[in-house]
Amino acid sequence: MLIIEEFRKIIKNELGNLWELVHREVNEYFNVIDFAKITYRKNYTRLNKPERDFLNNPLNIPEIYKLLYSIKENNFNYFDNDSITKDYNHYQHGYFIRDHLLIHLEPIVKRVESFRIENFNRFLENQNKSEFKKKFIIYDFQDYGLKHYDSYINIINGIAYHKDFYAILPNLLRCVFENLLYDIYQTSLDKNHTQFFFLKSQARARDFSQLIALLNILKDKDFQPYHKNSLNQSVIDILKKIQMFGNWTVHQILRQVDKDFTNQWQQKINRALLGLLVFYKKIQNKTLEITDQQTLAIINKKLKLEKSLERNKENSIITKKMSIQEYLLSKTPKNDVDKTLAIASYLEKYEKLKFYNKNDLEVSFKKAKDKPPLNINTKVYSNIKKGYMMEVNEKKDNLKCWCLTNSGIKFCKNDFRKV
Repeated sequence: MLIIEEFRKIIKNELGNLWELVHREVNEYFNVIDFAKITYRKNYTRLNKPERDFLNNPLNIPEIYKLLYSIKENNFNYFDNDSITKDYNHYQHGYFIRDHLLIHLEPIVKRVESFRIENFNRFLENQNKSEFKKKFIIYDFQDYGLKHYDSYINIINGIAYHKDFYAILPNLLRCVFENLLYDIYQTSLDKNHTQFFFLKSQARARDFSQLIALLNILKDKDFQPYHKNSLNQSVIDILKKIQMFGNWTVHQILRQVDKDFTNQWQQKINRALLGLLVFYKKIQNKTLEITDQQTLAIINKKLKLEKSLERNKENSIITKKMSIQEYLLSKTPKNDVDKTLAIASYLEKYEKLKFYNKNDLEVSFKKAKDKPPLNINTKVYSNIKKGYMMEVNEKKDNLKCWCLTNSGIKFCKNDFRKV
C-alpha cells in the first residue's frame, strides 16, 4: 500500500494548479445546475455529484475526467450560447473545461490508468518482498530541508532491488538529481541569473544536460568555497551517466539497464547525492551574483543565451514605446470586446506582461481615457470564445488571469481583420 500512497502524492503534485481548477469547475456546476433553465431537455442526462472523499483522491482522476467531459457536453448541448445561471455562463465554462482542463489532464489520466492496469496487482503482491529490505538511497532528505523528495525516495527504495521494477530506477534517479540541481540554483543564485536554469518562455526548468553543464562551470569558482572539492569531476561524470541511463529507460526499451545496475551504482549514486545535499544545506538562502565576465561568457555560450540576448536587444530597438492611447487609435477597435483585446495586446507588447487580470485591464482603460466596460470579464470571455484569448493557470491578487492566443496576436496585428 505504501507504493500506492506515494504514487498518489506524485499524481497530486503533477496535477498542481489543475487539481484546484478541477474541483472549482465540478463544484460550480453542481451549485447551479438545479436552478438552470435547460433549453433542450430531450436526451438530457442528469449528473450525480460524487462524494467528497472520492473527489479528493487524485487516483480517481480517470473518473473525474469523465465527469468533467459530461459537464462540458451538458453545457454545450442543453443550453443556448448566452445561457447564464447565477453568473455561471454555461458556454464559457464548457470552453474552459475543454480547452484548459481536459487537454492537460489526458496524459495524467493515461498514466493513472496504466498504473492501475499494469502495476496495481503486482505492487500489492510484491510490496512486502521488495520494500526496504535494503535501502538504495541511504540519506534522509529531511535532514537537509528537502522533505518534498520523500515520495520519490520511498519509491526508489521500494523498487531498486525488486526483480522486475528495478528497470525504472534510472528514470526515477534522473528526476531526483534533475530537481535537486534546480533547487540548488533556485535557492542560491541571484534573481538576475534565473535564465541560467529556468526557461521563462516555456515556464519550465532547463534540460538536465544544461543543468549539469551549469554545475560544471560554477563548481570550480563561484561554488567552490561552499563545497571544498566535494563537487568534483567525478560527480559531474556520475550525473552525465544518470542522464544517459534515464534516457535509455524512457526512449530505448531495448537498452534497459540490467539487474546488476542497482548494486554497481548504489555507492556512486549515494556519493554524488551526499555531495549535492551537503552543498545545498550550506548554500541555502545565499544570494550569489556571478560577476566574472569570463564565467558569464562561458555560461552564455554553453546555454546559447547570446542569440536570445541579441534578439531581445533588436526587439527593444525596433519596438518604440507607444502610449496606450496611440495604440488604440492605431487599431481602431469597433466595440468594447475589441478594445479589451487591443488593451490586452498592448499590455503584452509594450508592458511586457505575460498575463493580466481584470484590474490590469480596467486600469489600462482609464489610462487610455476610455470608460471601462461594466463587466469586463464578459468581454474577455467573448474573446476566449472567439479563440483570441485564454485563461492561464497563474493568478494575480487571487484573481483569474488571461493572455492572448496566437490567433489573437495575429488578429490584433492585422487591425481586427481576420487573417
